[in-house]
Amino acid sequence: MLLAVIVVASATGGFLVGRDNPGLLGPFRSANADASLDLTAFWEAWNYLRQEYYQQPLDRQALVRGATRGLLAATGDDNTGYLAPQDYQIFSSQLQGSFEGIGAEVDLRDGQLLIISPLPNSPAEKADVRAGDQILKIDGEDAGKFTLLDAISKVRGPKGTTVTLTIRRPADPSSLDASSRQRLLDSLPQLEAALQANDAARAKSAAAPVGDALKALAGATIDLEIPIVRDTIAQPKVETRTLDNAIGYIKLSQFSRGVSTEFDGALSATLGGGAHALVLDLRGDSGGFVNEAVAIASQFLTEGTVVFTEQRADGKRDYTATAGGRALAIPLVVLVDKGTASAAEIMSAALHDNGRAKLVGEKTYGKGTEQLQQSLDDGGGARITVARWLTPKGVWVHHQGIDPDVAVTDPDPAPPDLVLQKALDTLAQAR
Repeated sequence: MLLAVIVVASATGGFLVGRDNPGLLGPFRSANADASLDLTAFWEAWNYLRQEYYQQPLDRQALVRGATRGLLAATGDDNTGYLAPQDYQIFSSQLQGSFEGIGAEVDLRDGQLLIISPLPNSPAEKADVRAGDQILKIDGEDAGKFTLLDAISKVRGPKGTTVTLTIRRPADPSSLDASSRQRLLDSLPQLEAALQANDAARAKSAAAPVGDALKALAGATIDLEIPIVRDTIAQPKVETRTLDNAIGYIKLSQFSRGVSTEFDGALSATLGGGAHALVLDLRGDSGGFVNEAVAIASQFLTEGTVVFTEQRADGKRDYTATAGGRALAIPLVVLVDKGTASAAEIMSAALHDNGRAKLVGEKTYGKGTEQLQQSLDDGGGARITVARWLTPKGVWVHHQGIDPDVAVTDPDPAPPDLVLQKALDTLAQAR
């Protein structure tokens, strides 16, 4: 399910291809013209260019690709568009292994190009790119003039090359000037002493610089230029470990092709190792194939709807849990954040709405449409929004996201992991 992930040579499809079987939608390719469509204006413009344009000869193939790009862009849907041949090859291979890029997921929302999540240990994360950053410029060019796919092509590049992103983010204490930071640091020991002495007047006076700093930061933003050296991105799909008290932890980074088989093995090993409760981490998971999400959700559900899809071809479709899950009763908590999107949201909503798990963390991203990627005769490709999906309770999360049962944010990536700790507390309370 396509978002856009700057993973493959700078960017790839983040919510990827929502359906792993294009045939479900019937044939896409046809050489037959639509007799009801009046293309007179198009051919008039073509002939005017051919006869009158001052620079000849024209690149006819570039004109055809431009027309195709414009046709798809005219839908007004950010996730429907044309992929040039070189970009289509990148998008087509994005789920198969390692890639070259900066390792960050992006989307275009309300005309703004946003970072959804940098991938762990990626060049983007190492350069301090953060979820929620707005991309203002790409190598000095205004990002607002690009479509999502154009921005992807602009950022793309081979390993070892550099792309510079100008980003905007909310101000935080680290963005205060040096004197303001020092005043804030100097006030903390005095505030601590006043609180320990239960001296309200001293505490109020000592807290004044803190209040001033918060007021200065309220609604403020900072702009940063961040150079990023592209590299090979090898993102693990499934990671496991055992936490204290025999609690299993499984992190799922992407619903890519075949990941349900890998997840099945990881789950089997985790349960075989004696885990009596599970934490499923979907933070930063940008999605992937619907069928993979249904298969993994079925590991935890005895029955019930996983997701509804609504599309032109066959109306509303109900994807239900399949029998044979390994973890149908074990206590379960799911970690989510603003980088949890699309197929990861399908999974989260399925487990939540069926009463199988509590969600802990932040509101999810809110990507409720499904895309199909199809090759075109020129070697390029068309990416087309073909459906929207609804949660088992019939909610369309698009641009809304899913609220967690237990809200907690951990802005500091360094240990301890406050969200994980809250999940463990939630599991303990449920026993």
